[in-house]
Amino acid sequence: ETGTQNHEGLGGVVAAVEFIASLGTGETRKARIESGYQAIESWESSLAESMRSRVRELPKVTLFDPDTAHKTPTLGLDVAGASPTDVCKWMAEEHSIFVADGHFYAVKLGDLTGVNERGGWVRAGLAPYTSEDEATRFVEALEEYVTK
Repeated sequence: ETGTQNHEGLGGVVAAVEFIASLGTGETRKARIESGYQAIESWESSLAESMRSRVRELPKVTLFDPDTAHKTPTLGLDVAGASPTDVCKWMAEEHSIFVADGHFYAVKLGDLTGVNERGGWVRAGLAPYTSEDEATRFVEALEEYVTK
């Protein structure tokens, strides 16, 4: 990296590695980090699949979800008749849930699916610290939005 180093980022590396290791088991730090990553993937995948299955059942919602690909813990969706910006704003104002809107650098895919014409997708992402309650709150809030 040219110029001044990112001291804040460097300071956070140790904490991030320790957090991942704290989720794992094993005799060595390497083993704890590796099993920590496995625990994170398992947790996030479980939550994401639960959310996906519930979101697929909602009226007016199209979930963009490849069936055959390894999946990230991120949901991309479209709500018929609503702009992604409006959905995100409502989720924040009414339920204190942060979701984002846009094409997320998948411009070609957005063009091919037609969502860029409407402002892109609504994107909900999960993290290792996302709780089941938070995942449920998201789905229930989305259900409220599409049935209001």
